[in-house]
Amino acid sequence: MHKMNHQHDTNAMEQERLAISGFFSYCHKDNTRGQLTQLAADIQTEYEVQTGRELDLFVDKSSIMWGDRWKESIKASIDTVSFFIPILSPLYFNSASCRSELRQYLNIVNRTGSEEIILPIYYVEASQLDPGNNEDELGVEIREIQWEDWRALRFKSRDSEEYLCAVAKLVTRLVASNDNLLKRLEERATAQSDDVEESRVVISSVNSDEKGAQAVNGYSAAAGFYFDSLNVIDELIPEFTETTEALGEGFTEAGMIAAKYTERINGASELQRASSSWVLSIFHSMASELTPVANNAFKQADAISTTVTELDIHVRTAVAYEFQFQNDEDRASLQKTLSALPEQMKETREGLASFSCALSTVKGLSRELSKPLNTIDKAVRIFEGSCDVVESWAKLYG
Repeated sequence: MHKMNHQHDTNAMEQERLAISGFFSYCHKDNTRGQLTQLAADIQTEYEVQTGRELDLFVDKSSIMWGDRWKESIKASIDTVSFFIPILSPLYFNSASCRSELRQYLNIVNRTGSEEIILPIYYVEASQLDPGNNEDELGVEIREIQWEDWRALRFKSRDSEEYLCAVAKLVTRLVASNDNLLKRLEERATAQSDDVEESRVVISSVNSDEKGAQAVNGYSAAAGFYFDSLNVIDELIPEFTETTEALGEGFTEAGMIAAKYTERINGASELQRASSSWVLSIFHSMASELTPVANNAFKQADAISTTVTELDIHVRTAVAYEFQFQNDEDRASLQKTLSALPEQMKETREGLASFSCALSTVKGLSRELSKPLNTIDKAVRIFEGSCDVVESWAKLYG
């Protein structure tokens, strides 16, 4: 039985060597001239030239294929995961959806130790990637993975030697990364013991008329086992709730700061008659007080995003398996917990959005004040992305 299983694993790996897939993750605002979608196409072409095989690269996030394949890849074991090519830029780090995608793949790397699956392209100078900048945890983590530097290459013509050589270099790295990953998997398969089958979880789907567990085969213990997932949920939900409450309190503090200085400005007769130097001094003081609050809010929103990303696969695993392992009371308890989370986040979400909207007109009045306000905007977008994920959990029950 063990020899047959090993042969099956080896054959599966050979199939993976013949056809690999990947996600090309970028912020659409960076693609103003269509240059990034062209780059994705050039990578596919060069891959076929170098290997004689096609590269299935998912580029359009709005497509059904992207969504379906993304869910499969995030939930899959490292044996079947797709490669991830993030196009790093300030806009990328400001995008809640891009940050979520990168975070989910970094979680896979942290879980498996397989850095090969992420191939970053450093496209536009971003302060988050500066060696001495530790403000953005996501930037700190991605700095640990070797990137391809395209900051100068993005200005080169597609027909230039520099551009073509850079594409070839990127594809060569992709091929080497795939070979290295498969080699490690083959070594792992060879070392597996005869009881390997006992480590897999196979649950058959129930009748299509009835809600029940979906078939799950070969998930890693950290990402697909029912009781492991319940344990993670129990550990992370209190942390998630506490950080969400702290974020709301932080924005309450920011609102009080803004109100204090707004009152001072309004008290000086009309703003148009006040000297610009006096107004700027008020904005300077306001920015000084807002900056640490804004930075802390960003860290909290990012921490919430990280927690939600980690929770997501475990929540879906728990719901998928619930009819196999839970009684009615336990199922009702889990459903109640998941359904309550969006309500817990609602007040904070509305407060954040209202605060950000109220101060949006102030951004153009002072360069110094615009910095903490932009940081607050980033925190709001990241938190809203987390809210959308949490709301989707309640919908798992129909």
